[in-house]
Amino acid sequence: MKILLPLVLIGTVLGLVPSTAIAETPPVEHYAHLPMVAQPSISPDGKHVAVLVANGDGYNVAVSQFGKSDLVTVVELKEGEARIDWIEWANNERLLVSASYVELIAGRRFKIGRLYAVNYDGSDLVEIKQRASKDDSLSRFRDNANVLSYLEEDPKHIILQGYNDRENYPVAYKVNIYENAFEKLFINRYQVSSWYTDSEGKVKLGLAYDENNPLLRTFWYRPDEDQEWKQLKSFEVTKDAVFNPVGFDAENQLAYVLSDYKTGRLSLYSFDIETNEYKELLYTHPEYDVASVIERDDKIIGVTYFDDFLQKHYFDGQDDKQSELISNTFSQLETYIVSRSDDKTKLLVYGVTDDKPGRYYLIDLAQGKATPWYSEYPYLVEKQNAKVENFSLKTDDGLTIHGYLTKPIDSSTEAPLIVFPHGGPDARDYKYFNYAVQFFTSRGYAVLQPNFRGSSGYGSRFEVAGYEQWGLKMQDDVMTAVDWAVNQPGIDGDNMCVVGMSYGGYVALTAAHKTPERFNCFVSIAGISDLNRMVEYDGAFEFLSAVRSETIGDYKDEADATRMRENSIINHVEKVKRPILLIHGALDTRVRIAQSETLYSALDNAGKEVKYVELDFGSHFLDREPNRIRAFSEIETFLDKHL
Repeated sequence: MKILLPLVLIGTVLGLVPSTAIAETPPVEHYAHLPMVAQPSISPDGKHVAVLVANGDGYNVAVSQFGKSDLVTVVELKEGEARIDWIEWANNERLLVSASYVELIAGRRFKIGRLYAVNYDGSDLVEIKQRASKDDSLSRFRDNANVLSYLEEDPKHIILQGYNDRENYPVAYKVNIYENAFEKLFINRYQVSSWYTDSEGKVKLGLAYDENNPLLRTFWYRPDEDQEWKQLKSFEVTKDAVFNPVGFDAENQLAYVLSDYKTGRLSLYSFDIETNEYKELLYTHPEYDVASVIERDDKIIGVTYFDDFLQKHYFDGQDDKQSELISNTFSQLETYIVSRSDDKTKLLVYGVTDDKPGRYYLIDLAQGKATPWYSEYPYLVEKQNAKVENFSLKTDDGLTIHGYLTKPIDSSTEAPLIVFPHGGPDARDYKYFNYAVQFFTSRGYAVLQPNFRGSSGYGSRFEVAGYEQWGLKMQDDVMTAVDWAVNQPGIDGDNMCVVGMSYGGYVALTAAHKTPERFNCFVSIAGISDLNRMVEYDGAFEFLSAVRSETIGDYKDEADATRMRENSIINHVEKVKRPILLIHGALDTRVRIAQSETLYSALDNAGKEVKYVELDFGSHFLDREPNRIRAFSEIETFLDKHL
């Protein structure tokens, strides 16, 4: 048996930890700064690292030599409205940079994407954009480009999906990333809205929506470019088994699919293309959904899933040797490889725990060494942060609710409780270091994070159990967790506040009118106050509207409309008894700012204690540093006053 020895870990943190990091109570800014670095990746040849670097507002694109800490800015945006969303290496010298801004179209705010190509030294910046027959707001919204494939054998080109106003649907293009030259690959004859390629960049799969039933999806498939497209599979979202192709074996006429077929959890299947039937169940986890597949040399060699952290399962133990080496080297951290060179000798590894902020490490396997690189939150690296505890509860109807309770380090007195439900609601909390949780605990509060029904990752039954349960059983699950938490040692159950973002903000507002005296206060960040208005607003988008109708309710159906009215705070302002803080981004494209503005006016007119904070250039997320600092400062003052 071959024994893997840990790499030699050399160097320190490259002088990135300020001397004030060990202050007794760090200021708000230490938690509210954006992560110093994000999305780092190694160039295919392993010579450079590209990364997003916080600039005091959003992010710039910077590049360093592999093994070095010096970062050179190559792309930056002016302060305010625009965001850099992601970066990727297109080849050894050229980066793709995706940016976005918000535009008002027909009274609605839309996120408009822009794609650029640039050399790693900042030269030869080119916008990747096809020349449409017309240039108006709607065309700009539809033309959000989506990279389908990077062509290893043809580094000057990529395969890109872009909207074609003549066909009125997206089509696949081969694009020269130096000259911004577009070549349409074929005509979209099947009203496909999303295209997918294989590992060689060949477009093999298309996803179409039915005009008469927005929930009905059909996959079209062709094994080679000279063959006709054939229908692979149709399914109805929210009703039929999920069908998500993740790979192909053309030789054996197989597709590899993530589906909850029979298992009730996303699992990996092989699917016979000729017979249009599931063939073999390759992997299923007894508790969690499969999150993704692991590929190597164009073959699927394993899967990932989340328990508290990301976990990997390899079908062949020999494939796990590199991950085992990393785990042995960083035995005290949860680690995963975020990027590697094509020859797999240079790696970028992310390490984190529940109480240690994430840090990146550069691994050079040829030299057998690992070097600490940048930390996400350098101000918090040397601070003692709070440990996170797991809990599991049974609901009255037999579901198991998992979640986390984090107590402040100082346990000499009982801590007031922050109930902190996640957004989505089809998302979930994990045990990773959470800057907001650590902010609350640094101020002496305990934090409760329940993964209530409707949360993702726990299987179809658990997620579906949340359908049409906004304000009802989903809310009950949160309160069940609260009932448990207040009986735990060190928790002051007489002093509690609900704080949430997006759906979590809805939970806070619902608690404000359904359990108005149980909590001292409520904080809603980009939360929903009027379900009927939200669902009706989404009616302009057929697919989103159909999903909302199935999962939340149909505003045109009287029974659904009544249920949603009963569970919307805007209709129960008179029941509010405790202070509310409303925070909303001015340019939110997910939840209309009117959800907070209208509620503020109603509460203020009714003489209720309420404060409204509008964040300049704010999106649905606290992804602009001045906004995050202001939001945290407002929340700190609000909690100091009411807890």
